[in-house]
Amino acid sequence: MTAEQAVIGAALIALVGAFVAIIPDLLDSGDPENEDTSKATSEKSSPKKVLDASSALELVDVSPAGRGEETVFLDVKMRNLGSKTSILKRATAHVSEWRVIGTCGIGAPIPVSSRYKMTLPLDPKKAKFDVSIEMNDFLKPNEATRIRIETGLDTENPFIDGMLFRLTLELSFDKNGKVTSHPVIISLPGKLSPPKEWEEMQDDPYFEGECARENLKDLRYILKLPGRRDGEMEAITNAL
Repeated sequence: MTAEQAVIGAALIALVGAFVAIIPDLLDSGDPENEDTSKATSEKSSPKKVLDASSALELVDVSPAGRGEETVFLDVKMRNLGSKTSILKRATAHVSEWRVIGTCGIGAPIPVSSRYKMTLPLDPKKAKFDVSIEMNDFLKPNEATRIRIETGLDTENPFIDGMLFRLTLELSFDKNGKVTSHPVIISLPGKLSPPKEWEEMQDDPYFEGECARENLKDLRYILKLPGRRDGEMEAITNAL
């Protein structure tokens, strides 16, 4: 090999070595960096991360469960499906329908004294209204609980046969969380007279026939609407 050939060969080796060194730099400046960014973005937008950011309260069931003195107990079952503690703040009854079932005869009211946890107005000013009570309960992740809300009228011993309310119960939790129940139908302050009594009163001279007819009309209106009710209300519905 001549001196000139040796110089040319050395130059070619150096050139190939420089090109090989450049290739990894080109690759590093492309896909790996984009891959890391894509991975980070994917982790930030992962549904699991979003769900883990707060509790997830499930309102399993709300149903009438017995009576107190001029009150009805609402049985509320719930559970926390999230990964953080759920803080219950408020329960709100959204009343969508109501009717007064009047007393069509003369009689003395029975004196009763009761304390209510949630009171509904005897004389609502609007067709639809809300009533709220404050709550202070906590549900840990994957924890279930059961509470009772005693519901009554804001007037003791009213001179009426009763009032029908159709409502949904909304629970507020954490910062802005809300869950709402199915409709529930209750009567306050006590049990309603069966439809048969109002039917007999329509033609009885000792009672106000028009009052009895109005009561039957109001019973039929509310009780034909869908809503969870207890056995007493179911029996009245079936008798209409």
